[in-house]
Amino acid sequence: MRRSTLLLLAGLALIAALYWYLQQPGNLAKPLLNPQPTETFSFLGSLVNPSQGPVNRIALQDAAGNSLRLENAGQGWQAWVGEETAPVTADSTQAESAAAQTLSLYLVSRLTPPPPASASGLDFPAYQFSLTLVDGSEFRFAVGNQTVTGSGYYVGLEDGSVVIIGAENLQPLLGLLAAPPVLK
Repeated sequence: MRRSTLLLLAGLALIAALYWYLQQPGNLAKPLLNPQPTETFSFLGSLVNPSQGPVNRIALQDAAGNSLRLENAGQGWQAWVGEETAPVTADSTQAESAAAQTLSLYLVSRLTPPPPASASGLDFPAYQFSLTLVDGSEFRFAVGNQTVTGSGYYVGLEDGSVVIIGAENLQPLLGLLAAPPVLK
């Protein structure tokens, strides 16, 4: 027999042996060739239930006492910055964007049991939020420290539970104090 014929027969025998092995139960190659899909994202919900309607009022205060209140009274958005008693006209585009942003605060994680308040920064929160929805319900939460990775913030809810909200969703709202959406 020629050498090429022998190589061809050896290759066919190797393929037949591999096929036979793959048909056996419990072989080690099957999981590698048939991987099971893994869940990469699990939607845990949002901080505020969007089905309750849009946000009509946003009030926030930082640990230093700086505050901002935005309210939609039907004739457009009004803003109260700091201790002002008279409202100023808010930039309705920016205020509407902030109101929509509050409805897209998606939970990254629920922490059960909650970490100690001193570890999450919720013993002395950096920010306090109060949202009033169109149905009249009020929703309050406190924002503590950023997570170790910097990708989220610890958020304390009124019921004592602690969740993590993605930093990319929360930072635009935290920036409202530094740059209030008011018309100049």
